Amino acid sequence: MRSTVVAFSFLVSVHLTPACSDPKTESELVDASVSQYIPEPFDTDYEVSEVIAGNDREADSGFDVNLESQADSDLQADSDLQTNSETDTGVDQLGNLTMCQKWNNIWSLSSAISWNGSTQSCDAGTVNHETLDTVLALTNFYRELATLPLVTLEMTQAEALQQCALMMEANNRLSHQPPDSWSCYHPDGAYMASQSNLAGSNAIDAVAMYMIDPGNETTMGHRRWIMSQGLESIGVGSTNAYSCMSVLHLNRPRAWVAFPPPGEFPLQATQDRWGRSIDQTGWTIQYDGLSLANAQVTIKVYANDISNDPGEELPIELVDLMPNFGSSAAYNIIPQGWRSEVGKRYEVKLVSGNEMITYSVEFVDCDQ
Repeated sequence: MRSTVVAFSFLVSVHLTPACSDPKTESELVDASVSQYIPEPFDTDYEVSEVIAGNDREADSGFDVNLESQADSDLQADSDLQTNSETDTGVDQLGNLTMCQKWNNIWSLSSAISWNGSTQSCDAGTVNHETLDTVLALTNFYRELATLPLVTLEMTQAEALQQCALMMEANNRLSHQPPDSWSCYHPDGAYMASQSNLAGSNAIDAVAMYMIDPGNETTMGHRRWIMSQGLESIGVGSTNAYSCMSVLHLNRPRAWVAFPPPGEFPLQATQDRWGRSIDQTGWTIQYDGLSLANAQVTIKVYANDISNDPGEELPIELVDLMPNFGSSAAYNIIPQGWRSEVGKRYEVKLVSGNEMITYSVEFVDCDQ
């Protein structure tokens, strides 16, 4: 059930190029089933005055994001990235299935990543097309739940993105501005590193990491770029342990996007494979072209099986996030001592002056 009340209807044009923030958590979380993977350190250190791509940072959460906020002229200079001469348009191949059917089908149709490159010979190689399909399907799954336009897979920069991933793999670290002294350095790969989200994992696992966004609670930049209203296409480069995702934007409408979005949401999608959860990193409301400063936000929980339940207001921490990370502004709503549960309805309300946003989220166990 979707319940959305909002009084915003116009559109404005906002031009932003991808930019960069480098979050991560401090612990090296390792799943026993994937013991070969230790999340690559990334950092939360960035310049407030200029949020630009490529600041070299050390930390330890598992990925990196490029969130460069530049003038409109910079977007024009990078227009070659938006020439989609070879685009995969097979976005929604799951038809009118239920949410859980779509979620489960994505994983049932996915296959293990297969990379044929080599760091010894500095061969960027390629990844199997099934990996690219799964990354695209996961990205669009989250966007569809938020009623955002689906994106396509941009292939014109595929080789450069593979060079990007190869450099991260060869040097066992992440950087938006890799120096030319790096092993397997390639100028095209270095350029894409400045234009992309970066992850210390393969491209499939990286999607959930971006959406949970651990260690990045002051910006939630990875999630906000993927859920940006202006996102039109993504590009993907990947090795077995590192990946680069380009996020290409044009105009953004005057509106807001919540994550988790209004309506039903898979309980399984609230965490990544290392158990890091949105209940730890926070729920977000991002927006463009709206005046929602100094907002008051509440979350009330209602039991679905109890009629006339008065609800209970849940404790939260509200964080005003750094601007221009996939949206002009955003709030992070961090649960304090509670977790998302099946069988309950969560009503989120944001009030700023005379403006109000309210919507409900219900979590569904897609394993049942």
